[in-house]
Amino acid sequence: MAQDNSLDKVEIRKLYYRSGALWWETPFVDGKIHGIRNRYYESGVLCEEFSYVNDERHGIEKWYYESSALRRESPYVNGERNGIVKVYYESGSLKYETPYVNGVKHGVLKVYDEDKAIIVCLALYDNGKNVTSVEFGTKGGQSWLNIVP
Repeated sequence: MAQDNSLDKVEIRKLYYRSGALWWETPFVDGKIHGIRNRYYESGVLCEEFSYVNDERHGIEKWYYESSALRRESPYVNGERNGIVKVYYESGSLKYETPYVNGVKHGVLKVYDEDKAIIVCLALYDNGKNVTSVEFGTKGGQSWLNIVP
């Protein structure tokens, strides 16, 4: 009966800060990054999670504030951003959403104020090119609107 030696091919490589705290933790299978690659703040708090399949980003990339609150989520498919990238205020409120198709901004970018009460900016992207933008808000009791073709 043949013995499965696949576990012999898995290696976790670690890098450390000068202080001795863990900085990076990267899984390798057959010499390729494969699995969840983590980066840590020197305090030991998780900073970033990158999902890899055979040396390519694939899955949801997550970034965190040092408070452990989620900072950003970026979906990857076969090494390219695909889907809606979401960025958050440290309070947890949504800051902005950016759509990507095959690694290029494509669609409507939405930017929110921290209360998520209003959208403060909309931008339309067509294959990576900003086609038009609309910004609006209030300041000092005055409302404003700016349209950039």
